[in-house]
Amino acid sequence: MAKVIRAKVIRLGAVLGGALIAAYVAVHVAGAAAPAKKGPAPWSPVEVSTQETDTGYAFTNDQGRPVYTNDLDKGTKISCNDACLGVQWIPIFARETSKPQGDWSVMLRDDKATQWAYKKKPVYNYYGADPLEDVVAADKHWHRLEP
Repeated sequence: MAKVIRAKVIRLGAVLGGALIAAYVAVHVAGAAAPAKKGPAPWSPVEVSTQETDTGYAFTNDQGRPVYTNDLDKGTKISCNDACLGVQWIPIFARETSKPQGDWSVMLRDDKATQWAYKKKPVYNYYGADPLEDVVAADKHWHRLEP
């Protein structure tokens, strides 16, 4: 009889131990897979908004639309002038009193206007009539700006 009771206690211990291990894994391993805390929102100039997303933050314009950079802009030379501008791509202009801060700087355009740049890349709004996905797919040098 003692052997039967001992066997049941061992089985019960195994079941309880397994349940404890499962509970531990559920709390600690699942918790480790959760996204890291986002921390404070990155600074952005008044002309650009910082929106919280599921994975962190995104920079948008005042209408909540994403803002973009162009790989063709190199160094201090802004390539998006004339034909590039107008209907589709609009620079995010900086005010005369704007001052660089953090990763944001102010660049001088060919037309003498000032434009915001993030990590030394000029930043643009997209206002074209074509679906943005089609434009970005065709012109692979445009990228959504993310901190």
